Amino acid sequence: MSKKTVLFGGSFDPVHLGHIKVAAEAIKKLSSEKIFLIPAKRSPFKNVRPVASTENRLDMLKLAVAGNENFEVSDCEFHRTQPSYTIDTVKYFREKMGQEALLYWLIGADMAESLSQWYEISELMDLCRIVVMRRGGFEKPEFHGLKKKISEDKFEQLLADMIETPEIDISSSLIRNKIATGESWSEYLCPEVTDYIVQNKLYKWQ
Repeated sequence: MSKKTVLFGGSFDPVHLGHIKVAAEAIKKLSSEKIFLIPAKRSPFKNVRPVASTENRLDMLKLAVAGNENFEVSDCEFHRTQPSYTIDTVKYFREKMGQEALLYWLIGADMAESLSQWYEISELMDLCRIVVMRRGGFEKPEFHGLKKKISEDKFEQLLADMIETPEIDISSSLIRNKIATGESWSEYLCPEVTDYIVQNKLYKWQ
């Protein structure tokens, strides 16, 4: 059987319990052995850089997954010139894991509508299977414009690979705002990440 590996990219600014929970759910539903959390230097779809430094975000991710053998953190995107596209990261893992490995790229339903704009989307879907995480009870994404960019087989595979995840009302921007305004925020993070933010005076002091 081919080895299954899940790739989960994002700003992780900061990584929170919602990220960890949906990642664990994806491992379970995809019957995968490993998930790599891959912090982006800067998303091609965002005009602003992450608030925390690359080193801070990498440190927080490592703290959040410490002791969990199914989770690993990769800094591969930090070593590339900007912008770093998803296809570059998937090619890196394809070379690392081998041609026989099954690679899944995990995205939230909020990103699904922009898939038609992703760089080399058809080739990307030759290299990996894109898995959209859809929160239970919410409408399925429409994937506007994507059918014109990829084959019907790829589109059907995308629909088949969609998974439901628990509804988690947490976002990194919400946490940053709570820190900046002095509201309670530690319940959204693992204790080690909370301590790291306090010790390094992140977000509140930007």
